[in-house]
Amino acid sequence: MSTTNPYDKAYELARALQNSDEVKGLQKAWQKASQHPDHRRILEQYRQIAGEVQTIQMQGQKPRQEMMDELNRLMDEIRSEPQLLHYMEAEVRVGQLMTDMMRILGEPLQDVHKHRVVD
Repeated sequence: MSTTNPYDKAYELARALQNSDEVKGLQKAWQKASQHPDHRRILEQYRQIAGEVQTIQMQGQKPRQEMMDELNRLMDEIRSEPQLLHYMEAEVRVGQLMTDMMRILGEPLQDVHKHRVVD
């Protein structure tokens, strides 16, 4: 009887992810969007501020209004540019794929805790 090596399967999964339509679509969308310096700047600023907002929220704090206003302004710019919007939509699809994969990968641990005996 052979056992499955989770690391081998993880590398196999990484290769499958790299070859997925979602990741390929994200790569193409980034190549198009990042060709314009202004587009790249907008995306980088959005990503930076969105990350800061998320960090602040995870610490149980409320982001400053100026920060939220800037995030909304950048999102408006993204929505007004088809290439940027296409990139953000591709990023959302990859994010959903990753969320689904993490849920699936977490199922064995949920089963462990579900069947745990309480003393």
